Amino acid sequence: MLAAKRWVIGSVVLLLIGMAWSPVSQSVGLQQSQAGLERALATFAIARGLNAVISMVQGTELAFEPMGIGAVFAIGQVLDPINDLVEQFSSLMLLASVAFGLQILLIKIGAHWLLSVSLTVVAIAYAVMAAWRGGSPGWLVRLFLVLALARFAVPVCALVSEGVYQVFLQQEYVAAWSSLERSKDEIRASERQVSDESVSADVQSEKAQGSLKWIRDGWKPSWPKIPDVKKIAKDIMQAAEKSVQHMIDLMVVFLLQTVVVPLVFLWVIVAAGRSVVSPKGVRHGNGTSPA
Repeated sequence: MLAAKRWVIGSVVLLLIGMAWSPVSQSVGLQQSQAGLERALATFAIARGLNAVISMVQGTELAFEPMGIGAVFAIGQVLDPINDLVEQFSSLMLLASVAFGLQILLIKIGAHWLLSVSLTVVAIAYAVMAAWRGGSPGWLVRLFLVLALARFAVPVCALVSEGVYQVFLQQEYVAAWSSLERSKDEIRASERQVSDESVSADVQSEKAQGSLKWIRDGWKPSWPKIPDVKKIAKDIMQAAEKSVQHMIDLMVVFLLQTVVVPLVFLWVIVAAGRSVVSPKGVRHGNGTSPA
């Protein structure tokens, strides 16, 4: 039994040392974090584009003067609540991008050779004391766990987070992102229609004001066509309202990846660490912990 125990301890220590010096443990975590960062930046770009389009619509007015009578229609005022939500969504996507960027930085710091050297020395000391003395000092166990977490916790967390995304969230993310892009294009198209209608109304108003000259010269006046402002506004509102649900879906995806999954992972790691260094596992009489 003791020989098997020593063999297990030695195998685990060798595995950790090998992983600490292997570039694979770093590259895998970096790939997962980089994928999340690219998604967050792409979504942030969509959010800023949607904010710009809605802001443009809010500042657009249909203004024309048939026969000298002024008429102005502002169709963007009802979009204020939605635009506020878009700005909050944009801020959240920026924070998600920062979170992934911080994750990448922590992975690079954890892969520094000084940390690998420290983990190697402490792991060997722990294995030797556990194998030959039957236990290790509590402080050595805690130091070993802290160094192991500093080296592997962030890459493993990135791997778990990306795994959760691939299994449960990818389809929802792709659908919401594509729909949000379409909503942005629809609002932009409606805004262009607003601009075209405004220009057309101005031109027709100028023609209408010269109708007396046309009548005198035997021409038939062309009266301005009033644009269908209600329909344009309805199209814009429908596209904007559809974007709300898509933004909520995307916020859920990134909150799960950058907040919920890391917190659950941290809680599991802390609980496991406490169970290892708990008083039940430490012999206070000689200050050693059984391996």
